Amino acid sequence: MSRGLASIIAGCLFGAAAVVPSLPVLAQEVEDASLANSLYTKNAATPGKAEIIGLRVDQDFTADEHQKILNAVVVWNYVLNSYIRFEVDRTPFGVAETAAHEATEKDSDWIIASNDAARAKFGARTRELAQTMTLPTGGGMVIVSTHLLNGVSLENVVLHELGHVLGLNHDPRSRLMSTEYVLDKQGCVDKVTVDTLAKLKNIPVNELNWCVLPPH
Repeated sequence: MSRGLASIIAGCLFGAAAVVPSLPVLAQEVEDASLANSLYTKNAATPGKAEIIGLRVDQDFTADEHQKILNAVVVWNYVLNSYIRFEVDRTPFGVAETAAHEATEKDSDWIIASNDAARAKFGARTRELAQTMTLPTGGGMVIVSTHLLNGVSLENVVLHELGHVLGLNHDPRSRLMSTEYVLDKQGCVDKVTVDTLAKLKNIPVNELNWCVLPPH
């Protein structure tokens, strides 16, 4: 996705490389099994064709960082319950591409990049833990400053930023979409977040899933 950074900042999260040649497939049965006994609800859905959001993960993340990003994608796909689905391109962003692969890229795809990679490739940088930017032609970038995490969970940060990719703004009522990272608040997709998303996307809220946690 070779575009300029004439962009609109959608949201940032504030808080106190090995090359990976390809990414594993996110199989639905793996997602269901991993969350079947979790704190998440298990609601049935009757959707038609899912809205697909394409993601490309930058090669500059380490293998462990790639896996944490995929973990966040798995959680969101479970929550979205086939109404919307994140699909991760198995070819990481930044590697040499074939003509066939380039032909499959869409302007609506999103890049998840490390801060260093974004600065080198796009001239973009951020001093926040992460920043999500939409591009006028569709899609956008999630820039993660892994060097600033200092013990903060990368998986939880990406979970929050993917909320912005879906169109959610910061919400002080929400654990996930709170402006600041506080303890484990970004650790799950809570009911307030799902209620807001359901209204935004016109999806029956009782056909999505959310984590059930004790009150704040």
